Amino acid sequence: MEMDQTPRSNQERDGFLTTQKACFELKIGMKVNSDQEAYDMYNAYAFDMGFSIRRDDLSYKRDTKEVIRCTYVCSKEGFREFSDHSEEKKCNRLDSRCGCSARVIFKVENGVYEISQLVAEHNHPLIESDQRHLLRSTRKIHDTSKGVIKSMVDVGIRVSKTYAYMLNKSGGYKSIGYTETDCHNFVQVERSKRIEAGDGQSVMNHFKHI
Repeated sequence: MEMDQTPRSNQERDGFLTTQKACFELKIGMKVNSDQEAYDMYNAYAFDMGFSIRRDDLSYKRDTKEVIRCTYVCSKEGFREFSDHSEEKKCNRLDSRCGCSARVIFKVENGVYEISQLVAEHNHPLIESDQRHLLRSTRKIHDTSKGVIKSMVDVGIRVSKTYAYMLNKSGGYKSIGYTETDCHNFVQVERSKRIEAGDGQSVMNHFKHI
């Protein structure tokens, strides 16, 4: 995978910062060898620029499951479907989508993913460097951290204290790679797995920990 190390200058378009200094510059024709590598490349670029991404369309070869094109977009792409605000909900989430058209499209041939289209401009402000650790697509609890979290919670340590320990161990919010909410969600998913497995002892341990 080729990477252009030439820094790019800041530019403004319609009042929004659309280009910032990045570690490398995406270009049409750049190639990687898998869907995950394609996602990781665009995600790393997005982190440097200050936006979050998500997977979008997959196109398949006719009558087969062979992928011939995949698209990754800015997380603010499109608009959410209309919902009835009269319906009771626990909470109404703020709609963060604004129809941003920034995206990258890879064509896939013989397992090689090549950038065929690239839209770099955004129609919204990008995130400043001191807040980029909060971008959803770059937040991840790695396997080593998962093991530590599960071990601490299993012996009865509260999730908030577990996160505080991991935060101190990693060196701060910018280094840990995930939020306290991510930690709570991970623990909840692990507890649900134990209950779904039908292990009576796991259920007893779950209520004991509560």
